[in-house]
Amino acid sequence: MPTMLWSYEAFKNKVPEHVHPPLHKVTSLGVPGLLDDLLLRAGFHDCVVERHTLHYQFGSFNEFWNLVEATDILKAQFDALPQDARASIRDEVAVYANAYQSDHGIKVPHEYLVAYGTR
Repeated sequence: MPTMLWSYEAFKNKVPEHVHPPLHKVTSLGVPGLLDDLLLRAGFHDCVVERHTLHYQFGSFNEFWNLVEATDILKAQFDALPQDARASIRDEVAVYANAYQSDHGIKVPHEYLVAYGTR
């Protein structure tokens, strides 16, 4: 999940640790075998965990960043920063996003899991 990693990297040295973006929370079930084990312990069998990728498409970095600022996903981190420090976060994330830039905008991969089983 590149966007959460970018945010974590941008904020980690600028806000207290208890306010870091929750990277571990959004990626913890991605450890191979973990979700399978949880499903088995919950009484499921014939479990299947599939990894999929979708791509977020933005016309420009500005379009992407406007969405980041409009959502509450990083509200705690932005609230912990002085107003004048927000531009440095934007600039740092822009460097990471540049690897996903093309003539058609920014295309960012997002990996997710689909899990199912029988109970």
